[in-house]
Order: sequence, then C-alpha cells, then structure tokens
Amino acid sequence: MHAVDQPISFHCECGNAHCDEAIRLLASDSKAIFHEPHRFVVVSDHVIPEVERVVERREGYAVVEKTGEAAEEIDQEEQDADAAEPTG
Repeated sequence: MHAVDQPISFHCECGNAHCDEAIRLLASDSKAIFHEPHRFVVVSDHVIPEVERVVERREGYAVVEKTGEAAEEIDQEEQDADAAEPTG
C-alpha cells in the first residue's frame, strides 16, 4: 500500500488569539515546516514583520520564522520542557 499525501487542516498560528482561520497543508509539507522549532504557518495576510520573517509563501499561507525576542521565548520554552522531562 502506498502512502497518500493528503491535505491536513491546521489553525493559523498568527499572533491574534482570536484568529480561527484554517490552513490546509500536505502532510509532507507540514513535516518539513514543523521540523524547525521557530517556524509556523499563518494565513498570508497575518504575518507580523516585527517578530517574524517570511521563509516561504504558498497559495493561501506563509511559512514564517520567529525572530528576536519571539525566537528567544521559544528557545526558553524548549529548555524548560527539556528540564522538566525525567531522566534515566
């Protein structure tokens, strides 16, 4: 049986807490995007240039990478999560 690259629905990951727009990505695209911890998908016109840069534009959405303090917050959250995991 062959794997089929089906579209998956994701919520826009913009900075607007009230945004409820959906973005459809192919499964293979989502794996590549979310492999990078600073990368997110947002509806094309939801980009916030003050805290993110556009890495790629596709039809209906943009892949953005958090920069500056926003990126530092992500790094800190990852460090905190790593520290909270039990060892051994």
